[in-house]
Amino acid sequence: MVSSMHNSNQSNDETSNMKNKDSSSITNFWTPLFRKIQHWSGIAFSVFTSMHVATTVSAALSPQTYDQVLESTRAWYRPSKTVEGLVVMSPLIVHLLANSYFFYLNYFPPKSLMKNVETQELEKRNIQRNSNMETLVVKKPSISIWKRLHQYSGYILSVLIPGHIYGVRFANSYQQEFAALRHFLEKGVGHFIGMSYFGILMTTGVYHMLFGLNTALGYKVKRPFLLGGIVAMLAAAYFGLLGIGGYLYPVDAMREKFHKFD
Repeated sequence: MVSSMHNSNQSNDETSNMKNKDSSSITNFWTPLFRKIQHWSGIAFSVFTSMHVATTVSAALSPQTYDQVLESTRAWYRPSKTVEGLVVMSPLIVHLLANSYFFYLNYFPPKSLMKNVETQELEKRNIQRNSNMETLVVKKPSISIWKRLHQYSGYILSVLIPGHIYGVRFANSYQQEFAALRHFLEKGVGHFIGMSYFGILMTTGVYHMLFGLNTALGYKVKRPFLLGGIVAMLAAAYFGLLGIGGYLYPVDAMREKFHKFD
């Protein structure tokens, strides 16, 4: 009887181990694939993002310059709805799906994956001796603050970007010229809320784009130079936002075009 129960328990353990191995194998297969998808879709979408940032920077010069740069860049990513869908929407959707996969693994990991992580941590344990007693210290892998900022900026953008696209392409399908931005600030959400929104969108977008590009390309740029590039690009973008906000030159003439957006 005891032997029978022992065999039954052993059989259950073996079945459980087989399920965990199968689940772990599936995770091990999909994770590298989704990582590549995440990297390449991010690289593709960064082409559009860089054009958007360049357009914002041009607003530091004049409304006319902004409209000219906007029209020039649109010739590349919006000659038609089909092209816009391929070069803008497709990489974005694929990138969001890949990010959702890793978000799920980070916050809702499968039991088999948790067991594998625990086993690996125990194998890498550091045993310290103190007062002839053995203390087990498990060193967990640490994530740098810069990588966490990249992760959290991605979470913010996953909310802001779909909302931004809905606002400029569906809710208000007019041409997003400089006057439309002024209308948004003065007649829409208000100057403070609008400028705060632009600032958050630009900050998270530039940081996530440049840090993500460096990661996808295998950390080709050393961190001090990378952070310096991020600061420089943000400084230029903020200067452009000052132009949009009306702090660099008069923008009252833009009100004559507000009737197009009412």
